[in-house]
Amino acid sequence: MYHRPDARNNPTTTPDQVGNASVTPQGFGQVDHSFTLQAVMELQKSTGQLTSSVESLKDVIEKQDKKITDLESTVTGVSKKIYAATVVLIILVTVGGFIVNKSWDLMVKQITFQQEQNIKTSTPKP
Repeated sequence: MYHRPDARNNPTTTPDQVGNASVTPQGFGQVDHSFTLQAVMELQKSTGQLTSSVESLKDVIEKQDKKITDLESTVTGVSKKIYAATVVLIILVTVGGFIVNKSWDLMVKQITFQQEQNIKTSTPKP
């Protein structure tokens, strides 16, 4: 195994000698898969946590969607009730106005008739 020259110990080392492709660094002679395996396991763990978080958020969003749908149906029901109450109120005001108008006309006729009767009885007959 070739030992890589150290620039501090050998001041005559040039970049061409250090960067030579035929030189294998000393630390990379043995392949250790435990680091790669550990990294993959950590990524798998993180992916599982992210999946769990996404599922949790999905459940929360579905609950919120159901609440919004329920609220929307309630608002629609209240809106229809307000519309119906407005229609009933308009009908009652119209009928009430008609009744008040006819009552007023009848009262005016009654008052004028009484006044005419009083005038006829108070005037002397020739």
